[in-house]
Amino acid sequence: MKNFYINNMKRLFTASLVTLIVFAGCQRSTDGLSEPTLSNNPEVFMDGFSAGLEYFPFDYSKLDAFQVDTDVTYNETKASMRIDVPNPEALEDEGRYAGATFVDLSGGRNLSEYDALTFYAKGSKASRINEIGFGVGADSDKFKVKLDSLRLSTFWQKYTIPIPDPSKLTAESGLFWFAENPEDGDGYSFWVDELQFENLGTIAQPRP
Repeated sequence: MKNFYINNMKRLFTASLVTLIVFAGCQRSTDGLSEPTLSNNPEVFMDGFSAGLEYFPFDYSKLDAFQVDTDVTYNETKASMRIDVPNPEALEDEGRYAGATFVDLSGGRNLSEYDALTFYAKGSKASRINEIGFGVGADSDKFKVKLDSLRLSTFWQKYTIPIPDPSKLTAESGLFWFAENPEDGDGYSFWVDELQFENLGTIAQPRP
C-alpha cells in the first residue's frame, strides 16, 4: 500500500510538472504591445446612456431622484434625463436633496480633443441648480469642474461648461454630476437632454 501511494504521487508530480512546462511554454510575451487606448466617445446621454455609464447617488441624497423620461424631451428626442428634487420635509433616510454622478466604469474616456460639456435643460419652474459639472469619478475628483447656481427656465436652453485644460482628461471616468436642494421651500423637477462633450472651438481662457 505504501509503495502504491508513493508510485501514484510520483506519477502525479510528473504529470503536474509536464503541465507546468506546457503552460509556461504557452505564455505570451507582452513585450512590444501597446497600451489599450480608451474610448473618445463624446456622448453621455443621447436618447439613452452611452455604453459603460452607471448612476451613483451621493451620500444622503434621494436614491431614486433620477429616471429616464420619454414624455418630456428636447426637440422630440426619444428620451431625456429627469431629476426629481425632493420636498424639504422628506424623511432624512429617503434623502433631502438630489445629487449623483454618472461614471464610466469601462476605465474612463479620453476627452482631450473636446473643449466643453454641453446639454439642453429646463425646469418645472424657474430655479437655480446648486452645482453641476463633470469630473467626479468612481475614485477621484482631481479634475472636477462645476458651475454654481446654473439658472434654469421653464423652456429648453442650451448650456455650456468649458473644460479648463482638455489635455488633462485622457482617462476621465466622471462624465456628469449634479447636486441640488429644494427651491423656495419646495421640491421640483428638471430635465437634461443631448448631454455630450463637444469641440466648439469658441472657448477662450475658460475659468476652472
